[in-house]
Amino acid sequence: MLKIRRPSGFSLRAAASVLTFGVTVCAIAGPTFEEIPDAGSSPSSAQPTSGAGPLGRIKGTVNGTADAFDFEDMYLICITDPIGFSATVDAASTNFDTQLWLFHLDGTGLLSNDNDGPSFPTIFSKITPLSTDGSGAALTNPGLYFLAISVKGSFPVSPAGPIFNDVTANGTEVSGPDGPGGFLPIQTWVQDGAARGGEYAIDLTGVKFFQPSCSTVCPQGAAFDADGFLCAPFDFDPNGGCTMPGNPLQNLGPIVPGMYRAACGTTGVEFDGGDPAHKDSDWYRINVAAPGYLVASLVIKGPNGDPLVNGHLTLLQGGICGNQVALATATGFACPLSIGPIPVTPGQHVVVVTFDDPLAFGPPCPAPYTLWIDERPTQFAGCGEPTSGPCNLPHPGPACNDTFCCDLVCASDPFCCEEQWDGICANAAQDMCADNPCEGDLNDDTLVNGADLAILLGAWGSGKAVADLNDDGIVNGADLAILLGAWGPCGSKK
Repeated sequence: MLKIRRPSGFSLRAAASVLTFGVTVCAIAGPTFEEIPDAGSSPSSAQPTSGAGPLGRIKGTVNGTADAFDFEDMYLICITDPIGFSATVDAASTNFDTQLWLFHLDGTGLLSNDNDGPSFPTIFSKITPLSTDGSGAALTNPGLYFLAISVKGSFPVSPAGPIFNDVTANGTEVSGPDGPGGFLPIQTWVQDGAARGGEYAIDLTGVKFFQPSCSTVCPQGAAFDADGFLCAPFDFDPNGGCTMPGNPLQNLGPIVPGMYRAACGTTGVEFDGGDPAHKDSDWYRINVAAPGYLVASLVIKGPNGDPLVNGHLTLLQGGICGNQVALATATGFACPLSIGPIPVTPGQHVVVVTFDDPLAFGPPCPAPYTLWIDERPTQFAGCGEPTSGPCNLPHPGPACNDTFCCDLVCASDPFCCEEQWDGICANAAQDMCADNPCEGDLNDDTLVNGADLAILLGAWGSGKAVADLNDDGIVNGADLAILLGAWGPCGSKK
């Protein structure tokens, strides 16, 4: 097949605008979210519908057979309009008998449907805001919910039994959680003659892509603060991280694109005899198992229940104290307080939750918080993989080993990720990602790292010359792309 390339002199400067702070090429384009690579079947393994704006459709596959035990997919969605909400299986894009299920964030059931009543006979499902079974169940509040699709014959159960009970002969009611286990959160799924799966599409109204809300409601499956929500300034803190002897960190486990982790805990000023004595910080370690983009979001509530004005969130690369690199930090009133998407490569990373100094202005412990971490995929397969080869040198295979630079180059020239990383791709990477290996060194310490990133983000939207790396009169995503492309010691290879 003939492959058509762009002219060899093509410049990627304009392409930097594709990757802007907070919205990267890894975000799913348009109103459709596609399963990446496989959504789990429980709240703790549900797939966040990463993206921005209204969410109109979810597409995916369940491969439930005797050999492939994949009978359900569960997603994290944001419902913005409870009255206008609907989830409808598209018959033209779905090739198996479906069931739909909606759960609260704590894992308890809310609504379900087997066969859409108004269009019966059908094998496809639809959930609307009001139950029709007399249970009185109704969707009344906007916020985060779990939406699941399953094959016919797969049912969610809690420790007390089935959560839903559809008594209609044709399965046409919109059911509330009126089964014997309906008052408890989902524990597992039971297959009772489960049918074969296939491809599906769910059309949605009143929904937007996943975004943590300004709430400290803890999702089912989240980790809990290892210090037991205690406020004891001179006791050993089991997740105090690099501030404590032995550097104890709390493990949240592995994470890959399409996965999230959550933690619920407390922070604040710890007092001794009525005087502020210590700032509680919680250090969470995650193991990034595949390249992608990390987003971390934090909600801390003060004594009166309002969002904390001086929350502090930090993302570090590396799990060993003294050898960590600060990738991003954020503080302030925003609710939720967020950092990212930040390009990451496989390895240990640490997220630190605390508040800004001084102690006199910190909230009294225990101030409750909820932390969300999700990883979003690279736009192009192979980007960021250590085996993909360096971005600044030609090599036989496609893609290169720097996540951000690879996505940036391939966004303009897909050939580089589809066929081969040739000389044109390498030259483009050198032009866009590392014109000057010290170009992002804003504090002149011969290292491009989190300190320089903080300077750039502090100048965001302004025309400050020191952070305007491409001299276009404004500090924006183009300058961020240049800084991240030069990340590391000056003169290092990308």
